[in-house]
Amino acid sequence: LELTEDSDKDAVRRQYINLVKRYHPDTAKQDEQSLEKFHQIDQAYKDLQKLFIQLDQEERDCEGEYGLYYQV
Repeated sequence: LELTEDSDKDAVRRQYINLVKRYHPDTAKQDEQSLEKFHQIDQAYKDLQKLFIQLDQEERDCEGEYGLYYQV
């Protein structure tokens, strides 16, 4: 998605929306490369969303009573 590794959820979502607008088959010219690029963008976004969900779950797993953190 042409982002840095330290990008947060909001930056990923904004970039995804911008790229989808550019490469979506309904808005872009209908060629094989734009369709392939659209699928790559969509898959990358799905993968990043899964990663964010996993990181959030790990964060919740490490949070104990009174908001204290411990290693799992």
